[in-house]
Amino acid sequence: MFLLEYVKRKDFYERLGETADGSRKAKRIHAETFLSFPIALPSLPEQHKIAECLSSLDGLITAEGRTLEALKTHKRGLMQQLFPQPGQTQTRLRFPEFEGAGEWETLPLGRVAEVASGQVDPTESPYCDLPHVGGENIESHTGTIRDVKTAKELDLVSGKYAFDENDVLYSKIRPALNKVAAPDFKGICSADIYPIRPSNRELRREYLVYLLLSEGFLEHAIKHSDRSKIPKVNRDTLLSYSISLPTPVEQQRIADCLTALDDRIAAQAAKIESLKTHKRGLMQQLFPAPEVS
Repeated sequence: MFLLEYVKRKDFYERLGETADGSRKAKRIHAETFLSFPIALPSLPEQHKIAECLSSLDGLITAEGRTLEALKTHKRGLMQQLFPQPGQTQTRLRFPEFEGAGEWETLPLGRVAEVASGQVDPTESPYCDLPHVGGENIESHTGTIRDVKTAKELDLVSGKYAFDENDVLYSKIRPALNKVAAPDFKGICSADIYPIRPSNRELRREYLVYLLLSEGFLEHAIKHSDRSKIPKVNRDTLLSYSISLPTPVEQQRIADCLTALDDRIAAQAAKIESLKTHKRGLMQQLFPAPEVS
């Protein structure tokens, strides 16, 4: 265990990699080179102590990872009950306060939502200084937006869509990736992303996010996507989706429930990342740098 953790360290791996030969795409380290590389070994009791410490931390990270997966599984199951399944118009679960509120209204999404039209020039002000969201910046299934940069930083020149805090971003390319996000800022997005917003008070934006992430919409998008080398969803397909819509008050209740669960998932993921960071820092202190013998 001690030796395994020793050689897994990033600095050791990088230093060892400097001795590799072969092409850039297929570098290899010969067994003789690996076995001849110097390492610093403490006494056996100290090795066991270090290994036990790191093993305990690994166990904690694994346990927290199981908790994270359990939360994600719970969310998937909850969404299957809170939204009608493919081919159905009514949900299997309603909050107690809405059980006698009557059936949901069935209508095409285009009746209560609209897709942005008209592109903007990312080389002109103010768009050049706004953050740009591409499909690669949206995490599948979770809606998390990561690593955005301004249009100027990315040197963008082709037309983009403008969006703000009232929009939901839906990536129309490869719908199976299920990339949907609700930005809390103004910006521009790739032409491969639709900014969608409620067109009247019948639809809440918070509910629209989870509607587009639901299993029913995902199946619709995949089934009716253009059959090309890169599957994509066109506007008509998106807006023709038949939705079952509760009252705005019930929509908000559903969205609040799922948002609270998303917050727990995000906090759990951050906790795991913090533990991993702690382990990396601990290893830097427990093991000497590769050049130290």
